[in-house]
Amino acid sequence: MKYYYDKGIPDSEWFIEENNGKYKLFPHMEEKHDAHKYWFDFYMDGYYMRYSTLIDAICHLINIKYDFHIKSAPGFRQDIMAKLKSEDNALFKSLLGFMKNIIPSHL
Repeated sequence: MKYYYDKGIPDSEWFIEENNGKYKLFPHMEEKHDAHKYWFDFYMDGYYMRYSTLIDAICHLINIKYDFHIKSAPGFRQDIMAKLKSEDNALFKSLLGFMKNIIPSHL
């Protein structure tokens, strides 16, 4: 993922308005950049999918370990974290730090 990021994707300007009133998306991208963006997006999607799955699995394990009996539904992670804060504050802080730092600092 970082390999393609470092190759460069000129997307700081997302669009420009042309004289005919239409918009051109990614106006500075050349054909070589299309491949960089494609593969970066591909690996980024996989990274976030795995990350999200890992967080869900950890929350389910916490739900079982602490017998929270929280049903899987929208807001499940937030409910787990709210109960975990009072049950095991050290684990809460560690997990919260992990959840907030989804991109490792060395990237």
